[in-house]
Amino acid sequence: LAPPLDRRPPMSTTRPRVVIVGVGAVAQFAVPKLVKRYAVTLINANDTFVGSAGAVPQLGSDDVRRRYFQPISEMSRFAKCTFVHGRAAGVDAAAKTVSVVKAADGARTDVAYDVLLLTPGVRSGWRPAHVLNHAQFDAARRALRAALAAAAT
Repeated sequence: LAPPLDRRPPMSTTRPRVVIVGVGAVAQFAVPKLVKRYAVTLINANDTFVGSAGAVPQLGSDDVRRRYFQPISEMSRFAKCTFVHGRAAGVDAAAKTVSVVKAADGARTDVAYDVLLLTPGVRSGWRPAHVLNHAQFDAARRALRAALAAAAT
């Protein structure tokens, strides 16, 4: 049972900070609940959310880009989050900070947290490591289509 209202500590005017390193399936499902109570910061090396490996059979479909390869900044479920496009380079547990190397300029910055979720995910075999954005995805998709068209049966 919760203590009576007059014995509870005063509520803070700032929300606890949750930092999530890796924007994958865990973030996709956790963020909608977390943003109700916490200030959420997402850190990801890529600026895109790559969906399910279930996209593999549909890789030739024009729909796959829209459904499985979305800019993080355009995803409504992440709209209430702060997004840091960069690579997590280290964690200082004593200071409760994550050191991030920003993708844009290589500058290093520290992101403070109260709760840290490390959810780096896995690298799927169907998507080459160099495919980081829509333009690269489209080029890889065109190359795959051409290779499939040229393949002997």
